[in-house]
Order: sequence, then structure tokens, then C-alpha cells
Amino acid sequence: QRAVVVPSVSDNPQTALQRVGEAAARLVLETIKDGDTISITGGKGVSAVVAGLKPSRGYDVEVVPATGLVQGKHYTDVNHVASLMADKLGGRAYQIHAPLFAD
Repeated sequence: QRAVVVPSVSDNPQTALQRVGEAAARLVLETIKDGDTISITGGKGVSAVVAGLKPSRGYDVEVVPATGLVQGKHYTDVNHVASLMADKLGGRAYQIHAPLFAD
């Protein structure tokens, strides 16, 4: 098991989220390998991880949504976030065109 500690030197929540996202992105890049399938959700936290990705090479990976869609901001759109992640990593994204909640 492993823990990553990110020092917080800012009272600004957006700055803290960015730093945590960058640290998590580095962990993702240390962990993934060609042939992996990565399942993600949407939201500010996952979007911060994707924004922090700075790969030194492309990865032959598939990125798939773990949930359906929630209408709202771009960072809550799991299909959008999956596409961004796949683009940054050089992989392929798959889309789920279904709602997260249904009556």
C-alpha cells in the first residue's frame, strides 16, 4: 500500500485541488502500462487529475466511463473527462450515452 502526501501552502481550495490532482496524475503515470483499461468517473477531483497529466510518452490504453452521464458542467461529464484523459495519454476513449440516474 502507498500514500501520497501533498503539502498545502494555500488557503485557496482551487489551488489545493490542483496540487492534489497533479500528485495523483504522477501516481497514475507511475502505475499505468500499455494495454491497460482505465475506468473513471467525472467530477472536479478526477478532472484535476486529468488536467495534471503530463506524460512523457503515449500509452496504448483504453479509458472508459464507470458511470452514466450527469448534465451540468464540463467537469461532471464523464464522457468529456474520459476523452480528455485518452487524448492526453494517447489512448482511446469509449463513451456511455446513458444517464447516471433514471426513474
